[in-house]
Amino acid sequence: MVARTLFRTIQVLGACVCIGNTISHAAIYEFQVDPNFGVGGVATYQWPESNAYQWDATDAWATHLSNGKWAVAMRVRDGTQQKIAVNWFNANGAITPASPGAGPYTPFLQGLNGGVGIGQALDGSLTIAGTQFPSGTDHDFRLFRTNADGTEGYAGCNGSFFWDIPFNLAAGADYDDAGAFTQDAANRQIVAGTVQYPGGESRIGVSRVLPSCGFDGSFDLDGKQVVDPNPFQFPPARRTRANVVVSDSSQRTLIGGNATWGLNSTDTGACIVVRLGVDGARDGSFGNNGVLYIENFTLASGNWICDIGGIAVQADNKIIVSGNWTVMNGGSNPSRNFVKRFDNNGNYDPGFDDCCTAGYASVNYHDGGLALMEADGVVLHVDASHADLDTADAELWVKKTSDGTLASTFVAYGQRPLGFVSTSYHDVIVESADAFVVVATTGTDFLNHRNVHLIKYRRTSTIVFDRIFSDGYE
Repeated sequence: MVARTLFRTIQVLGACVCIGNTISHAAIYEFQVDPNFGVGGVATYQWPESNAYQWDATDAWATHLSNGKWAVAMRVRDGTQQKIAVNWFNANGAITPASPGAGPYTPFLQGLNGGVGIGQALDGSLTIAGTQFPSGTDHDFRLFRTNADGTEGYAGCNGSFFWDIPFNLAAGADYDDAGAFTQDAANRQIVAGTVQYPGGESRIGVSRVLPSCGFDGSFDLDGKQVVDPNPFQFPPARRTRANVVVSDSSQRTLIGGNATWGLNSTDTGACIVVRLGVDGARDGSFGNNGVLYIENFTLASGNWICDIGGIAVQADNKIIVSGNWTVMNGGSNPSRNFVKRFDNNGNYDPGFDDCCTAGYASVNYHDGGLALMEADGVVLHVDASHADLDTADAELWVKKTSDGTLASTFVAYGQRPLGFVSTSYHDVIVESADAFVVVATTGTDFLNHRNVHLIKYRRTSTIVFDRIFSDGYE
């Protein structure tokens, strides 16, 4: 028995996907796909083929529920529209229910035309954030709440399942589209997105909602704030987008996205990070009047298109951001992903590896997200890229928080769940000090993503421990 257990333990160590260099099994960065989760570490749910959508219009989010289960939201196709669908996994990665119709599940949240996030509220209910179309000419942010298992009958929010957040800045400027969702330490829910401004322009809109669903009156008086990321004395027309929102340890709100100095998507612009104080006011100590601008840091000529997809705030308030950029040069349009760090005031940290100043021709990147494992001194970063209409490739990067250099490169079979040709990583979530989960979608090609996955990685030493005791050796 001892010999067989020892042999199985060696097998686990030899097959591990290690974060860091291949060194002794006591290394800090040793993680591997968790064999006790899903099938080979991958939990999978497949939506019908008619719901497939191309990967850059398909996002997925997950939240770890208080009962140990996972709720996963994914953008899918419903006829000619984007909708959001939700499925559940047990703590071990098994599907709950086993098949659609066999139990509580939400195939389509018809009140949401596309989603931006999912979370569990203070009272245990499930919240899905997205955009609602009250009419063909009106869009509003919306929070949809249901019981944690997806069943109806939720009695919170003053008896309402929905909480709509309209901005409607001016007559005829009613297109307000949510882009990101989070919850702060006080369980207040924050939604950020794009709000329409007259003349085709747009601004960043942010709203903070109390656990009871009422607007938070301590946040810019009415629970809503609009930010104009304009650094010019004589500003051009401008458009904005919000992709990620987080709350730091001081309950300040950070929103990441982009701005273009013009009304076309190909006009030059900047990546932006907006920081608001706990009261919703722009934080004047951060960047340029509360806005950090990341402008062209390459030598390539052309219009700079940049987008922030991830924000993580360290315990010392240093801010790590991830994103992707493209230089529109009328030809190959080089593109690349990046991770950069700034101090608490928004000053660039030159001690953090200045990655990715040169792009790849004819490749499109889509940033996923960031998560910190500070006890291990690493930041996890996920993204995806594609160079044609058949293949999309996902990447999981692990960088040292000390200097931004790579702590590891995962081997290929750790990157593509279940052998699908087209894979996109959308988010990464730290489940515990010894485990993290990557949220992914896959399909047979770039245009047909309909599978959603959770890929769980655990510290190798904890998996070896499980194997020893499951084999009866004590």
